[in-house]
Amino acid sequence: MIDKARQGQLARAADDHAARYAWPHHPLVNDPVRYVAEGHVPGGTTGWEWEWVSEYLRHHPEILTRQPLTLAQLDDRDRREAEQRRNLAGQLAGQAREAYDAGDPQRALAFVDDGERLDPAARNWPRIRALITGAR
Repeated sequence: MIDKARQGQLARAADDHAARYAWPHHPLVNDPVRYVAEGHVPGGTTGWEWEWVSEYLRHHPEILTRQPLTLAQLDDRDRREAEQRRNLAGQLAGQAREAYDAGDPQRALAFVDDGERLDPAARNWPRIRALITGAR
């Protein structure tokens, strides 16, 4: 069983890169599952994950025929998304502080958890969590 988060990574890799390894964009290679699985999935893939990518592309054939985004376009999109996550994580950190100041540490911790899931590197989440739990 492949969990939802990992399925999201596999789908993202296939969505972003499969077309560049498929006909008509690359008629000499034409092996999108292999190149996505071997080169574009964080941490590499298992045999089950290769199968998942294959099935995903079988159920979404339009991915293979659309114009692939350039690597620069993908980088720009990734930067924008990371900035959005950082901004939202910062807002959640602010809401955590407000909840803490209002005497609601459980709510503050929930905001911290959400912020850390969005952008683990945005703040020192473990320290913030320790400050909240140490203040009880």
